[in-house]
Amino acid sequence: MRLIAHRVFEDHRPTAAFDPLCLKGFDGAEFDLRSGEDGETYVFHAPFMPRPKATRRTPNKRLDESCQLLARAPAPPRILILDIKTLGAAEHAAEFVASGGLQAAGLHETQPVFLCWHTEEMTTLRRALPEATILFVIAPIQARRLLRMAPSDLYAANHFPFLAAAGRFRPRRGKYNSHNINVRLLRKGAPPRLAPDDADGVCLLKRFLSPPLVEAAAAHGLQMAVFGWRSAAEAKSHALAEAVDYAIIRGPKTAEEAEARRKLEARRRLNARRRTLRRMVRA
Repeated sequence: MRLIAHRVFEDHRPTAAFDPLCLKGFDGAEFDLRSGEDGETYVFHAPFMPRPKATRRTPNKRLDESCQLLARAPAPPRILILDIKTLGAAEHAAEFVASGGLQAAGLHETQPVFLCWHTEEMTTLRRALPEATILFVIAPIQARRLLRMAPSDLYAANHFPFLAAAGRFRPRRGKYNSHNINVRLLRKGAPPRLAPDDADGVCLLKRFLSPPLVEAAAAHGLQMAVFGWRSAAEAKSHALAEAVDYAIIRGPKTAEEAEARRKLEARRRLNARRRTLRRMVRA
């Protein structure tokens, strides 16, 4: 399992505020790429639901400049996961890597790994970078009950997971819902194909890391990336940790956040001890 620092460049922080602390103890870094109106590609996540125009942020972190900042860290990442959000970003990222952009930025030993949400972006990357590692993002949708999950209730989708769907939800072959999500049923029996043939692996939210998905990925020799971990310890302690190739972990981005997290964990441990003592006294 390789540990990846999730979204090391936050939308709300200026580029100069980047703190190498967020890379400490990690094998790599991850950030999202979107196309800008000026034709450039920027490191920019943006909310899933668009904000009012008055509060929207303008992308200002260029891909090449962000890579230069990573290269100046005490221990530059050995793996760089580029989460492709638009077709334009796929085209620019492919050109950037193929032309030696990572090396020019100072990331001489860094291996790029791409996350793609749609087949169009993956095809674009594969055409320019035949040997690239490309993971297709999937996410199970629970069709009936959130707390009674079963393989027959899960739907694989190429977008952010919705934890509940309408009753009697039965997608037809090739069906797209109102969110333009291509969904298909994950059935029992023969392992389904979780990703297009050109994909090297899949990426999913930790909530849905389950034996059926692990078995389906292993049956087709697919690598697996899982996001949503709060810490490396949480990822390593999971029952299916051995099946995870890349654990994408949301950690502190600044020294202040790291200190706040340490205090929070200390309070949690103290409260846990107090609860244990109260139970012992009652007994």
